[in-house]
Amino acid sequence: MPIAPAPLEEAAPRFSWPLQGARTASLKGTRIRAARGSAVTAAADGRVAFEDAAMAGYGRVVIVEHAQGFATVYAGVGEILAPLGATVRAGETIARAGDSQIYFEIRRHDEAVDPAAILQR
Repeated sequence: MPIAPAPLEEAAPRFSWPLQGARTASLKGTRIRAARGSAVTAAADGRVAFEDAAMAGYGRVVIVEHAQGFATVYAGVGEILAPLGATVRAGETIARAGDSQIYFEIRRHDEAVDPAAILQR
């Protein structure tokens, strides 16, 4: 018999918002307003698992893998600073904002989860 995963709020690493700014729910994540060049920080400790300079529909993207099957997606960034495979700490600058906003998403086992369920606990 398979073991059921722990409830989201019990299993999640401690996440924080990757930058300050007005937030708007979008798709399965959140759009965060940001001034060009603002620091985008890792939401939790993890490893840079994916980078793409021009992912269709997302622009420049960084994905950081975290414990318990979680990952964070940072899309629409202007500059990627953390190299692929790097271990990053929560709050460490991994990218710089591009135009006027970034797209931020938290995923667990490849499924988007509501960031408010984790970030406001």
